[in-house]
Amino acid sequence: MSFEIGLDCRIKGGDKLKEFIGTFVFCLIISWILAFFIVFFLEHIYISATVFAFILALLITIFIKQESRIEELEKNVTKLLNNQQDSEE
Repeated sequence: MSFEIGLDCRIKGGDKLKEFIGTFVFCLIISWILAFFIVFFLEHIYISATVFAFILALLITIFIKQESRIEELEKNVTKLLNNQQDSEE
């Protein structure tokens, strides 16, 4: 584990921490935006239901796309492993 003081601070595993902090800041900003607009949405129930449905549909679509991409990658890895085993024999 290495520590440097200055502008170029490197800590082992720092990339994962940077990814987490980036995700955390993004979630924090989105939470503040939603908290700001929630007052307006509470007064207008139809708008809030529509926005909630839209956000939920976006999240579901993202997860479905990720799942299909993961399945495709698993198939490709299986094919590559089979090809590698065939070439070794």
